[in-house]
Amino acid sequence: MPDAYAEITTAQPAILNLLMNVLELRAADPRQREMRDAYLSRLALSKGARILEAGCGTGAVARDLAGRFMPCDVIGLDPSPVFLAKARELAAAVSNLRFDQGDARDLPYDTGSFDAVVFHTCLCHIPDAAKALRQAFRVLGPGGQLAVFDGDYATTTFAVGA
Repeated sequence: MPDAYAEITTAQPAILNLLMNVLELRAADPRQREMRDAYLSRLALSKGARILEAGCGTGAVARDLAGRFMPCDVIGLDPSPVFLAKARELAAAVSNLRFDQGDARDLPYDTGSFDAVVFHTCLCHIPDAAKALRQAFRVLGPGGQLAVFDGDYATTTFAVGA
């Protein structure tokens, strides 16, 4: 079965609407919030930090980041213009958050321009995830932090790292 997220820019509107609803419902789930809090609380960011969420979907995690690390600047990046339109709608009142269209495997940002890069449940959907990780390390500045929360659905394994 094809991965709808890996082919998100060509997905049918009905599939996109379903996925957008699922993303928002999942983000609101108390157990999901607890897991998100657990790993995002490990980020040590200074005031004025610049944070990138790659593969932001509807922007639920980007909205969380924008409120969690005030003052900061957050950018959510996603390849889907439909997801980004929804993300912008849902974050209309969030002044320190913007959304850009792009591919995590070819980040359109300067080297060393972020203090943190977050991949929340998206690396498993990116063909050549290693390329996306290399790009993340490229855009991280000195002492920058990478946060990954994802599943390995092929092996059903998990790990927690510092």
